[in-house]
Amino acid sequence: MQKGFCRLKLQLAVLFSISISFSAWAFGPQSVFDQDGRRLPDRDVNSGRVAWELLSIRQHGEFGAMGLLSAGFFGGGCSATMIDVGGSDQSPAYIVTNGHCLMNGYPGPGEFIIDRPPARGMSFTARYFRDASRERETFQVERVEYATMTGTDMALMRLSATRAQVAAKGLQGFPIARQAPVLGEPVVNVGIPQSGLRERYLRRSQCEILEQVDLEEGGWEFTGSFRNKCSVVGGSSGSSLVSAVSGEIVALINTGVSDSTPTPCRTNHPCEVTKGGGRSSRPEFNYAQRVHELAACFDGQGVFRLNDPQCRLQR
Repeated sequence: MQKGFCRLKLQLAVLFSISISFSAWAFGPQSVFDQDGRRLPDRDVNSGRVAWELLSIRQHGEFGAMGLLSAGFFGGGCSATMIDVGGSDQSPAYIVTNGHCLMNGYPGPGEFIIDRPPARGMSFTARYFRDASRERETFQVERVEYATMTGTDMALMRLSATRAQVAAKGLQGFPIARQAPVLGEPVVNVGIPQSGLRERYLRRSQCEILEQVDLEEGGWEFTGSFRNKCSVVGGSSGSSLVSAVSGEIVALINTGVSDSTPTPCRTNHPCEVTKGGGRSSRPEFNYAQRVHELAACFDGQGVFRLNDPQCRLQR
């Protein structure tokens, strides 16, 4: 009886771990495009037609601060980026990703998660190139400083390392833009798309910032979202759009229309909302969320200060 109960507990624990580790994939971007910006079926993710490329540490080492966010023994499903906010060498190192990438439940509509423990076993692995298994660096996530899916889809997480410790490993974070990107601004997306892919490592896709729209998806509302045609699928959630002009993070990839979700306005099938309240499905775009409000939320030492008068994050 006792042995059977222990086996049952173990099975439940395994199932729970699997559901948590893949929970981020239940909400995320789903569209891939060819070199001419034409949307391809989801089934084509492994074809050479998709406009993205696998990255190599030898040729693309400057993207080493972008990597895999995971939790538990079963891996993870999101991308994240180390950020550079300046300040003291002894200040914490931080990463940015999506609010839906917490891996222990989504923030509800109107909810702002502040200064909470991360999901059990959550870590961030930098240099997640296909040819860099020995050069990868893994850091534990120490704290979720801020996360929300209200208005935007963003999370700031503190790592169990200082800026000096990260720099000693040759890693350099990306600065956050203080202003929203402009229409037509060329951007680079680097993340770890995973859904359906045989090779799950850092990939780069290039596109432009397109029109800003408001979105509704499964009860959440995202305002001022950026249309784009960077190729991304599940696993790309939380990856940065970096301006090809300034080298700054200007937005975070978070959603798109999946072929497997036919009902509009549900999770994985966001709807664009017009000023008059109309709703339309636009599968020819992926979407990215604002991040520039975060830039003013660090003090002179490089420490996150949500209550700083200059910090414009909702709470």
